[in-house]
Amino acid sequence: MVGSIIGVGLANQFMAPAGSATSGVDWSQATNVGTTLLVSPIIGFFAAAILLYAMKLLVRNPALYEAPKGNTPPPWWIRALLIFTCTGVSFAHGSNDGQKGMGLIMLILIGVVPTAYALNRTPDINYLEAYKSASVSVEQALGKYVKPGITVPDAKVAVQDAVRTRTWNDQTTVALQTYIHNTT
Repeated sequence: MVGSIIGVGLANQFMAPAGSATSGVDWSQATNVGTTLLVSPIIGFFAAAILLYAMKLLVRNPALYEAPKGNTPPPWWIRALLIFTCTGVSFAHGSNDGQKGMGLIMLILIGVVPTAYALNRTPDINYLEAYKSASVSVEQALGKYVKPGITVPDAKVAVQDAVRTRTWNDQTTVALQTYIHNTT
């Protein structure tokens, strides 16, 4: 799943026009995910080794650490412990799968909903009025932070640069306010 999301992000970046403000993949987050995938099995290995060593110190019956003779089953409490731990692992995997499913649904909604709005050339007039009202509110809120005497030659380019470089300065505030004003 991680590879497919990174692949889609790379394809998006390769198909974007030169100088686009879109970013295909957030490499810092991809690196965090990769590091987690590499480190977690190592942590699990050492945690299991520590638990086994602690078990050998606490339970000193040597027969428990050998395979059962013939067809004799393990002691009842070992079987109960196995059932309990296997049930816990199954539950943990099931809840993790549910989270993955919800994450995929959110990715689809985040990707499709803006596209549907952009492709719908005849939206309901109430939506347009609500959009204009919200835009005016944001524009007024940004006006409180605009410092006097600052001008920006091209608001759209300034906003795209701020998104691309992930920086915010006084010119960004003016540019965003101007850009919102020009689009409403």
